[in-house]
Amino acid sequence: MRNELRRGAAILALGLGILGICLGAGTQSEDAASAGSVYRDPQGRFQAPAPSGWKIAGSADFATFSLGAAVVSISVVEQAPSGDAAVSRIAEGFGRQWRDFRRLWNGRSTLGGAPSAFAVYEGTNQQGRPSELRVVCTDGPGTAFALVMTAPQSDWGPAQAGMRQIEEGFSGTSRFSANRCSSSTILESPSLQPLRLGSENPEKRL
Repeated sequence: MRNELRRGAAILALGLGILGICLGAGTQSEDAASAGSVYRDPQGRFQAPAPSGWKIAGSADFATFSLGAAVVSISVVEQAPSGDAAVSRIAEGFGRQWRDFRRLWNGRSTLGGAPSAFAVYEGTNQQGRPSELRVVCTDGPGTAFALVMTAPQSDWGPAQAGMRQIEEGFSGTSRFSANRCSSSTILESPSLQPLRLGSENPEKRL
C-alpha cells in the first residue's frame, strides 16, 4: 500500500510538472521543425515525428512540441501502475489548476504499438480559456510512456493534424539507459512509418 501511494504521488507530481511545461511552452529555448524532422530522445528511449512549423524543446525528462498555445508533451513514467491509473493521476495535476475540469470520455488505445489507456478532458485553463486535454499512457507495471496533448478549444482544430502525427508516429523502447543526463533537442529526418491507433470513441477529436 505504501509503495502504491508513493507511485501515485510521483505520477501526480509528473502531471503537475507537465502542466508547468505546458504553461512555459514558447518561453524556453526551442527549435522549429522542418518537414520530415524526427525528435529522438537523447537517452534512446523514444522518438516521434516533429510536425513542420512546430517548436520543439527536449530535456532529460520531457520532449515538448508546441504550436502557439497547443502543446504535446512526451515523458517516461517510472514504476507506472496500469495505464488507466497513470492517466488519471496525470490528469489530476491539471484538474487541480483548471476550473470546471471534467472527463469527457476514456477508453483503450495503443501508443507506439503498446496497449494503452487514454482519456479526454475539458475545462478552463489558468489563462481563463476553455481548453481540452488528452492523456495517453502505456500500460505498466514498470516503465511506461505518457503522451499529453492540450490546447484551448479555439486552437485545437489548427493543431489537430500535428497532434495526430506525433501520436501515430511515436515509437518507444524499453531498452534504454537508466542514467539521467541533460541534453539539447536532437532532430533528424529519416522516414518514419506511422502506427495505427486502436479503436476509440468515434467522437474523439484525434
